Amino acid sequence: MRQQAADTIEDAEHDLAAARDMLAAGRWNWAVFCARQAVEKLLKCGYPVLRHERWPGTHNLVAMAHQCFPDMPDDVLDAIQKLMPFYASTRYADAAGGPPFKMFGRTNAEEAVAWATQAAEWLGRRLHSTS
Repeated sequence: MRQQAADTIEDAEHDLAAARDMLAAGRWNWAVFCARQAVEKLLKCGYPVLRHERWPGTHNLVAMAHQCFPDMPDDVLDAIQKLMPFYASTRYADAAGGPPFKMFGRTNAEEAVAWATQAAEWLGRRLHSTS
């Protein structure tokens, strides 16, 4: 596996741990963002690992899932789809409809971490099996 992809997988694992830390700290919007970010990084690794291409500048999780992981189980794709809307809304008041730290709660964070964990486990197995 290319070193950049290996480094990014390691960084994605760190982001998922940060999501859990933010959940424990009550930083709900950051827990959601870090969870989503972990999945995005793993999806982007599909380009160099599976397609032998540079990864794109997109943040569209579903498009990346379809392009790199056409064999993805429906439940994992569903988890990824649920994370999709949280790129800007976790960080910007105009996208969230108010201050993001006020717009996200414990349930949002718990769900996002669970979805990201599910997706990361499958993506990690798939990426490591082809390296």
